[in-house]
Amino acid sequence: MDDLGSFLQNTGNIFRVGPGNLKDMFQAPSIKQPFVGGPPKLQRHHPPSTHSHDFEPTEITFAELNKGELNHHYKGRITYLRITQVKPHCGAIFDVVDQNGTSGEVWSLIASPIGPAAIPIDTIISIRDPVYGKEEILGRPAICLHHPSDCRRVSRFSSLARDMFPHQALKFDKTSWLEVVTKMCISGHHRDGVDLCNLVLEHDEADIGREIQCLLKRAFCYSQLGAHSAAMADCARVLKTSPQNVPALRLVLSAGFKVGLPFCATEYAERVSLITSTTAQTLLERAQSFDKQATGNYDFKALVHASRNNATCEQTCYFTGNVGVHASPLGGRGMFATQNIERGDLLLCEHAVALADRLASSDSGIRNVLLDEKTSARVFDLLQKVARKAMLSGLDDSGQLEEFKLQDQIFDLHSDHPSDAPMDDHNIPFNAYRALSILKHNMHTVFPGSTSMHHDLSDPANKVPSDDPVPTAKDQIPGLWLKASMFNHSCLPNVTWSWIGDLFIARADRAIAADEELTIAYVPNTYAHERRSRILQSHNSFECYCPLCAADKNTSDVDKAARLKVQDMLRQKFARIAKNNSAGRTTVEESVKDFIKSYDYSAYRGLPKVGLADVFFQLAHMYLGGDIDKWHLTTPGSLRKAQECLIAVLEVGSKIYFLADDITGYCELLLVEHSQPKIAGILALMGLAELACISKEVVKCRALKACAKGVYGIVYGESDTFEEKHRSYKCFREPAVRGERPGNEEWDAKVEEAKRMEGKVPGWLL
Repeated sequence: MDDLGSFLQNTGNIFRVGPGNLKDMFQAPSIKQPFVGGPPKLQRHHPPSTHSHDFEPTEITFAELNKGELNHHYKGRITYLRITQVKPHCGAIFDVVDQNGTSGEVWSLIASPIGPAAIPIDTIISIRDPVYGKEEILGRPAICLHHPSDCRRVSRFSSLARDMFPHQALKFDKTSWLEVVTKMCISGHHRDGVDLCNLVLEHDEADIGREIQCLLKRAFCYSQLGAHSAAMADCARVLKTSPQNVPALRLVLSAGFKVGLPFCATEYAERVSLITSTTAQTLLERAQSFDKQATGNYDFKALVHASRNNATCEQTCYFTGNVGVHASPLGGRGMFATQNIERGDLLLCEHAVALADRLASSDSGIRNVLLDEKTSARVFDLLQKVARKAMLSGLDDSGQLEEFKLQDQIFDLHSDHPSDAPMDDHNIPFNAYRALSILKHNMHTVFPGSTSMHHDLSDPANKVPSDDPVPTAKDQIPGLWLKASMFNHSCLPNVTWSWIGDLFIARADRAIAADEELTIAYVPNTYAHERRSRILQSHNSFECYCPLCAADKNTSDVDKAARLKVQDMLRQKFARIAKNNSAGRTTVEESVKDFIKSYDYSAYRGLPKVGLADVFFQLAHMYLGGDIDKWHLTTPGSLRKAQECLIAVLEVGSKIYFLADDITGYCELLLVEHSQPKIAGILALMGLAELACISKEVVKCRALKACAKGVYGIVYGESDTFEEKHRSYKCFREPAVRGERPGNEEWDAKVEEAKRMEGKVPGWLL
């Protein structure tokens, strides 16, 4: 086996960063020591240094471990340390020694402050403006490294390393370089491997064979450091001279897949011993197939069509529609329509910068990274992922870290933490406090898989068992999306967002005029006003003044009690309370009447009564008896009540109207200002379609299914899964066909009139 192949067999286990980062692989740290003791305490909150690391030892004042004063911030000083042990804990804890042999500890808030995903033993680092603490168990001196930009790796080939740590310093020997770089790769010292390869190439004497070997070794080191573009550049130089070079082809595949293609392809590329351009194409096709399975069933063709160009599926995964960002009257910046937008239009499709791992909700977080606040384990994990992506964007051909377009984009997001002055080298320092504040204000939370996976859980008519796990609190995954962070909040948004894997998808709820601001809901508007306000204030530090909040704010204590009572009954399910029990049905109806009265007509005029959508939906199923196989046995009186409740879900609870033509069966769905397309609306339309199917109104059934599919596409970002999610319905096999729209003035007048109407509560509930 060639040297490169042996590297691939001896460099540890490859694992995924997280469930949403399937394409982003990195080398697992081979050194994992158990940590005993509680989480470290933050010492002396301080801003990141703005001084350069590029000092000669004669020009600086050292900060030595044994002379550090507790809690003192040594501005303008620099300390050099050798890492002797790495212990992952609340970031990472490094056992270190200084140039005098004094042992101590460095606690880094960010687990990978200097570049590689794993920091090997004997790495030499410099820390600017150190802040001293004390290790609590042994009482050793400690440095609290809060900001990763305060830390740099020192090349072991440098004169500084030879002067301070002569036993760990490395000498360049042109004759034994291949053996040395091989050992570096196996031991995880990939940055030193890059340094050595650079020296070999600098001293090369036109030896083509040695140059190819060196470029391959450097490409492998680059790949392990996450510098995939640099790895591909070195491989391209090799392939220019040796087009069928197997290690180069394998590395190109591996690096290319890590940059923008599925994680499975990396494993394929590393297992294949014989590879050609033909087999590479086969690997690509297999990888794309696995990627589709990983993200679920997704209508990429519809997205490509929506982009109105010849974009590929991969390009469409980063699609931005007719939207732009500028100053918002809601505060800061916001997302706006740059031209008229139609209902259901795709506005944004964006992969996450990073997603946190699925940690248990009981996992301990860490206190006081932001003063007087506890950061949850999930958010702290997201901070690690974002820091690694931002700080470690890659390496250029000289082996230096690229800093960092992504970091600039992240720190351009909203935060209530002050900005920092640039460093001496004009880069923005990585301020961990500010990064965490940015996550707090800009992250969104998703569940594994796709939004539509959870549709069945909301449908009492569903009888088809699902393999999809029921999501719980421990399954929540916070993530950061750059463009999606530009959407401001409204409890009555005009945009609905969903997710598939780590893909954030936003679609227009209704027709939106050019220059209108686009908003999403950060918190469900079905929550009580007090709960929404508490979450927004705690997580995002602002108060919402949308029309719904203005109306909800004036709700009396009596009305709040009526709503709480019905919400408790909703959790028990109306159909269960009323099953074979006329008294139970009466109790539900009387409680619902009180709930309806809690919505003052003048205060909520023109607004959806969002709390009533689920109420009317459960009422409909109570009248239908619950079991969809027995809906056809429902009495005419109960059937009429169920139909009126399903219509009220749309018109009253969601402010969605539909018109049906009695002659052709055509149905037109009208989403107007403040319309709220949600799961209840989809299921209400499907319920009406099922009732039309039972009564043999086939054309109307198909038209209603088409309306339901339209709302489904908005709510879940895609509609490919619509049919399979409604297999329990008798109308399952009926196609979703809206029919031909009546082309007369009378119909147009009906449409305009419907847009101005207020939804009607069923008469027997008043």
